[in-house]
Amino acid sequence: MTGQTIVAHPATTTATVDPLESSLLLIGPEGGFSDEEVQTLLKKQVKPMSLGPRILRAETAAIVGLTLLGQQYGQF
Repeated sequence: MTGQTIVAHPATTTATVDPLESSLLLIGPEGGFSDEEVQTLLKKQVKPMSLGPRILRAETAAIVGLTLLGQQYGQF
């Protein structure tokens, strides 16, 4: 896949996404990704994205994540 990969994780700051690239948003399971999983993803140049300070259910996190990406892309 070409483009950028973004991981949603509450303990990160949000990286800048490129609106000209396609995006793949990774949402973790209930309870989120482990710290080890996040570190592995970051080493592979996956961009971190915070969905806010609260822990969200997986289905809610997907909606919030896509909304925040849309804001960064200037679509909302």
